Amino acid sequence: EPAVTELPHCLRVSPDGKFWYVCYTNGNYVQKFDASSDTLVGEVNIGAGSWNILKISPDSKHAYVSDYSGNGKLVEIDLANMSIRKTLFSPGLFEYPHGIAYSQTQDTVYVTAQYGNMIYRVIPSIPKVDKISIQKGALPGTTQQWLDPHEIMMSRDYSGDFIPCLASTEL
Repeated sequence: EPAVTELPHCLRVSPDGKFWYVCYTNGNYVQKFDASSDTLVGEVNIGAGSWNILKISPDSKHAYVSDYSGNGKLVEIDLANMSIRKTLFSPGLFEYPHGIAYSQTQDTVYVTAQYGNMIYRVIPSIPKVDKISIQKGALPGTTQQWLDPHEIMMSRDYSGDFIPCLASTEL
């Protein structure tokens, strides 16, 4: 049987600097490495998906991973125990979720829809997912070549966010 290439896609160092984590586009695991020795210290099987972005919480306690699929999902991981805390999925809930950012209070997560003109606002405790248009005067949608938001990053003071858009080449 031929070997499967896992294709590491996103590597992130925890804000506390103690560990680094990696997710794989063609794999089922998120792996945790000790940052001082670069040795594998844990992993969690998050299931099949096109795992693209891994975003660690500012307190280094948990992370979200996005499944970049037409019928994608979002998985929350407890990083201390390397276990799944929650999987957000239902048919049609997320279309090609990609970039991830935390709110200042860490109770809300923003996720880009790779295609279209929108981002998702996720409140995991409810759970609730809202679609927010980033195109003035337009309803949120996932039609390719509108704006196509790729990533999202909050400003240092959380007063705004930065969203690079591939189709429109805007920030």
